[in-house]
Amino acid sequence: MPKAAVLGYYGFRNLGDEAVLAGIHGMLSRDIEGMRHDLMVLSADPEWTLKRHPGVSAISRYGLKSLRAQLKGIDTFILGGGSLLQDATSLRSVFWYFLAGMLAGSAARQTVWWGQGIGPLRHPVARKLTGILARQAAVITVRDDASKALLTACAGQLNIDVLQIQRFILDTSVMNSAVTTAESATAFARGRGSRYSFLVGSSAVRGIFRCTSRMTFKGLLASLTGMLVL
Repeated sequence: MPKAAVLGYYGFRNLGDEAVLAGIHGMLSRDIEGMRHDLMVLSADPEWTLKRHPGVSAISRYGLKSLRAQLKGIDTFILGGGSLLQDATSLRSVFWYFLAGMLAGSAARQTVWWGQGIGPLRHPVARKLTGILARQAAVITVRDDASKALLTACAGQLNIDVLQIQRFILDTSVMNSAVTTAESATAFARGRGSRYSFLVGSSAVRGIFRCTSRMTFKGLLASLTGMLVL
C-alpha cells in the first residue's frame, strides 16, 4: 500500500487546519480503484492527532535531524494545505518550512503541494527559499491567482495550477473528530449549520487513487485543495 506523509499546521488545535487534514485523510483512505494510501501526519502534538484522526499515524514535526530517517520509505510527501509559506508571522516560519520541506521531500519519492496559499513574502530571503522549495515539487496546486503569481515570481516558470474548485461536503461526524472542544464545535455549528463545506477539485479522489507505486500524479493537476469554507 502506498504511503503518504503530510506536513501542515496540524496538531495546534486549529479548527480550519484540522478540517483540512480530515479531508485529506478521508480522500486518501478510501478504497477507490483498488488503491488506498496510508497517511502519516507530521504534527505538533502526535498523541492528540492520533485521537482526533483515527486511522492515521503521527510523528512529531519537531526534531528535524531525525525527520528524514522517520520518513524513509514514504512514496509521497504532501505539503499543505493552508498558507504555510508566509513571513507575516516571522521570517523564521519560512526558514522552518523550508528546512522541513527539503528534508521530508528528500526522503520521499515525490512531493506534492496541496492547495497552497502563498504569501505574503516581503523579505527577499523568504522569496528565495520559497522558490528553491517549489522547484523540488512534482505537482504544485495553489488556491488563487495571487498565489500563483507570487510563486512564479519566486520560482520562475513552473507548472502551477490554480484549483478549479467545487463543493464537497464532509459529514458532521468527520468534522467533529477534528475540532478541539465541544464548545468550539457548538459555536461553529451554530454559525454555519450542522454540515461543513470543504472545497475540493472534482477529480481529486480519482486522480490520487489512479496512481500506482510509480506515483506519477498526472491525474492530480488542478484537482487538489486545502481550503475550508468558514
